[in-house]
Amino acid sequence: MRARRNRGRGGRIAGANPIAGAFAALLALLLAAGCWVGPDFYAAADLRPALAPGDYRIEGELREGRPFDFRAETASDGSTRILPLSETGEPARAGFAAIDGSGRHFAAWFIEPDRSGVGLRNYALLGRMRDGSYRVLGPGCERDRAAAAGAEVIANGAVCRFASRAELEAGLRRVIPQLAAGIRIVPLGRR
Repeated sequence: MRARRNRGRGGRIAGANPIAGAFAALLALLLAAGCWVGPDFYAAADLRPALAPGDYRIEGELREGRPFDFRAETASDGSTRILPLSETGEPARAGFAAIDGSGRHFAAWFIEPDRSGVGLRNYALLGRMRDGSYRVLGPGCERDRAAAAGAEVIANGAVCRFASRAELEAGLRRVIPQLAAGIRIVPLGRR
């Protein structure tokens, strides 16, 4: 199914990208902040609904001075469907897998076809905060942090590549104290 093209403000085409709106902005911010990659470590049985079904806002002025609102739905395979509320486009899918026993911290990744041909997936950390909001952190790839986590630094230090799920999850657990610096996602109706 093709995305419906809709001219937004300034004559730009909204919805032309299948990963539309909030999710595309979130992905771009995470990739700019840092890039932790590895093979597809997770199977369908590992997927957990980290974001409860409902409507959310990514706080901050991410594009054109507006925050982004989206709906999260749990798909039948356990992945999370992300549907932009303010733009047209096809839904995106995210995967979440618990990385500790608290039920509050998750490895997060974007489920989309590998167009790069290298078979690597981008990973981030999602945390459920005590106030009911969430934070998403795309950890940077500093050499000392990468070495401590067991990652290989590639692409002139811009990318940390993990060889195993255990190394990735250990690295993500090490950055949990930094979640407050991540992007805040709040359920609509709460601020």
